[in-house]
Amino acid sequence: MKRKWILLALLFCFLLLGSIHILSPFPTSEFKAINLPTRFDVPINTGFELQGKNQCAAFSTAFVLRNFGEKAKGSEVYDRIPYKIPLSGYVLPKGVVTYIQSQGFRPAIYKGDINSLKSKLVQGNDPVIVLVGNGLFW
Repeated sequence: MKRKWILLALLFCFLLLGSIHILSPFPTSEFKAINLPTRFDVPINTGFELQGKNQCAAFSTAFVLRNFGEKAKGSEVYDRIPYKIPLSGYVLPKGVVTYIQSQGFRPAIYKGDINSLKSKLVQGNDPVIVLVGNGLFW
């Protein structure tokens, strides 16, 4: 009987880890900047939309798409974006990546610190969505 419970626990852990792997795109290594400017302005004016609870991923995605010249409304993106957690409506990072890919773009995920973010911003005109968190707490 004890062996059966251990086997079930291992199976559950395997399924949980497999689900996380499938639903979570993994970031590439962070990149370092050599010479960061002391000041950097982001000249973007694509409007602001009021979002509902747990809709920040879709509204951020719509903002990025508008920066690429696309007509995108946060509420419409939220209705179409995949990988939403049932009941809460929270969108997993894979949902953002998948949706942006479906619009013909090639998103990338990076992991880093504030200097990595600054470096990414000064490298070019690519919009950036920042997901700030500590483990599973965002």
